[in-house]
Amino acid sequence: MYCIVGLGNPEPRYSLTRHNIGFQIAEKFAESHNCAFRKGKGEYAAANCYVHGSNVLIVKPVTYMNKSGIAVQQVLKYFKIHGDKLLIVLDDLDLPFGTFRLKPQGGDAGNRGLRSIIHETGSENIPRLRIGIRNRDTIANPSSYVLSPFNKRERLNLPDLVSTAEKAVTAWLVDGIDRAMNDYNGNHLKI
Repeated sequence: MYCIVGLGNPEPRYSLTRHNIGFQIAEKFAESHNCAFRKGKGEYAAANCYVHGSNVLIVKPVTYMNKSGIAVQQVLKYFKIHGDKLLIVLDDLDLPFGTFRLKPQGGDAGNRGLRSIIHETGSENIPRLRIGIRNRDTIANPSSYVLSPFNKRERLNLPDLVSTAEKAVTAWLVDGIDRAMNDYNGNHLKI
């Protein structure tokens, strides 16, 4: 079984914020493969589907971003999923809007959700797809910025960003991380 975890915050008021891009991509992936989210056996919602012959669990933690590791650890333990079959999809404030960074492992890059996952699992060997959300050089209040909605120009490009991210997730699943990194790392939006 493979597991794709989109990070975000569960309340509707956060649904269109920059910090919830992981949720948006998870929801698009589930929708594209005709599977619906249901309450999981822990602090997460999950959708189970088959993609190119593989059983795939799509997860949205309901613990809020900063405690995402609790839900991820519950999923790994309950479904007995190995770390190389797990992909975390999250926002990244250090990357320009529309830039993708797919990596097989690494630190948390300042994302508290990823920090929580690394802490709870005890490993940095977790594949992740980081989605750039930065639209300016200087951001005075990073917490407010990530919890704010996308601006008008970003919203116009969001469908393309989410669609391309979904293709990157599928490439990871079907072709493996090395090929997906070669094909998708970089900026894919012409804005």
